[in-house]
Amino acid sequence: MIARAGVDASKVRVTYVGTSIDIADATAVRQTLRADGPTRVLFVGREFSRKGVNALVEAARRVVARGIDLRVTVIGPQRLDALPHSVDFLGYLDKPRTEDKLALDRAYANADIFCLPTRREPFGIAVAEAMFSGLPVVATRLSAVPEMVDEGTTGFTVPVDDVEALTERLTTLAVDRELRLKMGTKGRERAIACFTWDAVAERVERALLEVCR
Repeated sequence: MIARAGVDASKVRVTYVGTSIDIADATAVRQTLRADGPTRVLFVGREFSRKGVNALVEAARRVVARGIDLRVTVIGPQRLDALPHSVDFLGYLDKPRTEDKLALDRAYANADIFCLPTRREPFGIAVAEAMFSGLPVVATRLSAVPEMVDEGTTGFTVPVDDVEALTERLTTLAVDRELRLKMGTKGRERAIACFTWDAVAERVERALLEVCR
């Protein structure tokens, strides 16, 4: 708005948006599901190309080639072909359907890392959902993502289509459980503070009251 429409920067207030996910603490659920096994990376997004699934699959292949036990779960696209054995594909899950919503909730709870190597993104609701679920986030450094993911605190951001950087960040988190838990906890705190509809409404109200005064 500032750059393209010439709006005075002093008049702009960023309010973000909220999510409709149940913000019940998924950390305890995650710990009861499994105590060992591979590190699980979750991707949620309907558009294969725009969301960069192929970059994630290639990065995961490189991580596995380093001898790290890693699996990727992909949710969103209607179908994917020729996936490596380290990728589990759950297809499209429709949140209004109870069984699909339960499957999505379980996928978030069963994951260790959330990854969205998107090439274009207006906001990134799935990033906020992952943060509510106590997951560290690895996502691309564009649009609103750097405002959501606090670099080095709640996760990592990487350049678009930089598979090597994505590989390194996934490796860092895959081998360090304590870092994953620490970042996930910080991310959940940030999500509750910033990305609930109550928090959004409070920011809108403050902006309106400021104008009214």
